[in-house]
Amino acid sequence: SDMNRAMLNAQLLQQGYGEAQQARGRDFTGLQQLASNQMQMAGAEQGFQGQDISRLGSAGAIQQAQTQATLDAQREANRMAAYEPYERLGYMGAGLGNILGGMQGQYQTTIAPNQSPLHQAMGIGTTLSGIYSNFKPG
Repeated sequence: SDMNRAMLNAQLLQQGYGEAQQARGRDFTGLQQLASNQMQMAGAEQGFQGQDISRLGSAGAIQQAQTQATLDAQREANRMAAYEPYERLGYMGAGLGNILGGMQGQYQTTIAPNQSPLHQAMGIGTTLSGIYSNFKPG
């Protein structure tokens, strides 16, 4: 009877040990899956951060271009304001010259806004492209 109880106890202990090993195996597999998921999330986060940096860079470039355009417009307005009295006197002189008889007005004005840096860069690029195509063999 004691031996039967001891055998039964040993079988139960063996069964419990086997179930514990299986549970530990499932836990280990779950930990591996968790680590894999965390690595995937870290990679995704890095990608998202790269996209954020790219978007911020684009927004900064747009803001810089807008600020530069505003400053260019202010500079052009200041230039026009500075030369306005001279232009007005020139128009008046040309008109008086026509009124006085055979004298023609000598004043001519052409208002052309300065090129933007983008237009200047495109012009330089076109010029360099033409020079390169002249030296290219064939």
